This record gives sequence, structure tokens and C-alpha cells, in this order.
Amino acid sequence: MVFTLFNSISYSSESNVDSSWTVLGAPYVSYSSDYGFVFGLGLGAAQGNDKFVALTMNLATKGNYGIGVRGEVKLGKWRVGREINYYRLRRYLYSPTGSPPDTLAKVKMDQFKLHLSALTAVAKNLEIGPELYYSYAKGREPQTKNDLSLSLDSLPEFQLGTDFMVGARGRYRTVSPVRPMNGMLLETGIRVGRTTSDYKTNPEINFAVDARAMLARKISSRIRIYLRGEGEYQYRTPHSVRAFIGGEQTLRGQPDRRDFGRRKVLSRAQLHVNLIHDWLFPSQFVNRVIPFAPVQPLEIEAIAFHDAGIAGDPDCGWRRTRHGYGAGLRFIVPPELIFHIDYAITPEGLSAVYFGAGATL
Repeated sequence: MVFTLFNSISYSSESNVDSSWTVLGAPYVSYSSDYGFVFGLGLGAAQGNDKFVALTMNLATKGNYGIGVRGEVKLGKWRVGREINYYRLRRYLYSPTGSPPDTLAKVKMDQFKLHLSALTAVAKNLEIGPELYYSYAKGREPQTKNDLSLSLDSLPEFQLGTDFMVGARGRYRTVSPVRPMNGMLLETGIRVGRTTSDYKTNPEINFAVDARAMLARKISSRIRIYLRGEGEYQYRTPHSVRAFIGGEQTLRGQPDRRDFGRRKVLSRAQLHVNLIHDWLFPSQFVNRVIPFAPVQPLEIEAIAFHDAGIAGDPDCGWRRTRHGYGAGLRFIVPPELIFHIDYAITPEGLSAVYFGAGATL
């Protein structure tokens, strides 16, 4: 259930570009099989479909809570964006095999992430610029799945780890990075810095490379296909802040952070079919009850998807390739308010449900 307020504001501008910003506020309830029900507040502002800032605060019934800011805005010739967030999460260490996988340990994990980039155009559709990355994670109160206490010293996966790096990022795009509708996006970054951890005596030099490719193609007036592939290489990143797969943002149907390591490869394919376009009746009905509520068009899309991924590490080798596939619905209030509900299953017989805000592209 989602309650939303809309308001539009404008500021003076010397250019002829439409400078109208839409301000959105939404107390919300979402749900996922990993976190349970999540109660939160989202506040944001968007201009067109390629500039936005969003603040979210949430509390989940399974003990997770957090606050985060993400977005991308234009400051002069620079597009500045990415994310800042802090979360207290329930984290689990799973067995490599089994369906469902056996829980080997669990902790409460404090996690902070800062990832900023500033990109400027150097050619048509091509942007490059510096980036800053910092990640911190530390577990507390480790337990077995039966709630028996464990020593954190025996679990490097949950011990303190930090990663501070600077580098460069490049992006080629013919589509909005916020809500890609019809075009492509290619992005890569390389970073170098220092990492620390509880199980290493001294800080170590670290570097990382990531790459992402996204294609959004309009097949007809009502059908679109989205394809996404991404990979990441980390050199000496500590266990607690390594790359992972599993969960809504990476591989639906698999448990959150099912596998992790210093190498990962992911893919996502989604077919979107527009069922209803510019439907005014819902907001017109609300406007009759609440006169100050604006009338907004609504779009409804049906989707089918398939996610796949694999993670590994030189310490233990690659894990098996994981899959998740399913279907869902998208409820869209232009320019950038999207609610989704997805149902995912896996070849091993696992299943998961996700409902909330965002495009999950």
C-alpha cells in the first residue's frame, strides 16, 4: 500500500529548456522475501527523465533498517551523482550447495557506502570524469542458524572491512540513465586505493574494475525489451565488502547475497508489455475526494524476466551459475514514479516475491 503526494515547482532559467521539477513524497510499505515488510518514507525531486534526487528511510520487520540518498543532477558542465547510504542488515553465510541452501552463520551487519562520480561530456553521448568510492562493513552478534553464539574471529566474512578508492569513470549513452526507454548505455570504472580489515595486520593496496552494458529497445508501440550485463573484478577487497549476487537488485529468486567474491558476472533480460497508457481515472477519482490532489496519468506494464549470475574468488573458486525467472507488473506515474511487483522462481525450487518502488532494471 502506497500513499503519495505530488507537487510541481519551477525556477527561473535563462535557457529554453523546461526547468520544471516534480517533487514527490511517499510514505510506503513494500515487501520482499528477504526482508519481510518494509515501512519507509521516500522523498524526491525529478526534472524530466534524466535528473533526480531521492531520499529513502526504511525499517523492515526482519530487523533491517537504513537511510540512503541517490540521484544524478547537472551542475554546470558536470553530471554529479551515485549514492550514499547506511544500513543495519541481517546477513547470512550460506552453504555453496543445497536447495534451500543451509545457513551456516548469521550476524547483524553495519554497512556504509559512499559512491560519487562527476561526469562531463567530451564527445556526443560520451561522458568521463573522476569518482570516489568508500565502503565499510562490520558484523556483530554472530550466531548459528539455531541462535547459538559464535566467535567473530572465526568468521572473516563478517569482520570489519573498509575499502577507500579513487579513480575514473566513463559512460556512453543514448538513453536516460534514470529510466532507459529506447537506446543503450555502456559504463565502466577503474579505481585504486587502500583496504583494511580485522584479519589483516596492515592496510593493503587495492584496485577494482567494473563494467555495465544496458540495451533498451522498443519493438512496437507497446512492447520493449531490456537487456543488462555487468561484471566486476576486485583485487584485495575484504570479505565483508566484496561483490555479491542474490536478491532483488542482482538476481531475483535467489536469497539476498547468496554468493559473494572478488569476481562477479550478472545478466538480466526483461520483456515489457504496456497494458494501459495515460489512464486518468485513478487520480481523477482521488481528486474528487481530495480536491488538492493533482490529476496524474498512469501506465501499467506487464513484464517477464530472467536473471543469471555467478560469483567467485581466488580463495575458493567460482560458485555455480545461479538463475531466477518470473513475471511482474509495473505501475508508472511519469516522469519517474514507478511501483513494481515481481514473482521469481529458480531451477532449484526457490521462490521470492518483491513489491516496492523503483524500476528494477
